[in-house]
Amino acid sequence: MKKLLRITFSLLMVMFLSFQLSAQEAKIASKKKDGEITKIKVDFHCRNGKKLIDTKLVEFNGIKNVDADLKTKVVTIQYDPTVVKPEGIVSYIEEIGYYTEHSDRTKKIERACSHGEDGHSHDHDHDHDH
Repeated sequence: MKKLLRITFSLLMVMFLSFQLSAQEAKIASKKKDGEITKIKVDFHCRNGKKLIDTKLVEFNGIKNVDADLKTKVVTIQYDPTVVKPEGIVSYIEEIGYYTEHSDRTKKIERACSHGEDGHSHDHDHDHDH
């Protein structure tokens, strides 16, 4: 009887561990399907910048979803890590015209929005959230 209980217990443990591994494999497959998420602080300051980042960044290869937060200046990016890496995403944001927290500030980029030092001088029209 004890031997039967040990065998039954062993079989139950094997089944449980097998189920756990299957669940982990499914989670990993789902993560790959949905992509990875990174958050990058970006030097944009107005609704126009948010809109530009939200709409232009998803046009780049490997970028799945973008949400730029106007208050925190943090851009949440869902991407396919088999296509693009976070360093590439920084380059994409610079191509759009914004420096990021990871940008080389000595690198000249074509700024998407050119405001004066005081934040009020413009070379284009849009609303600000000052």
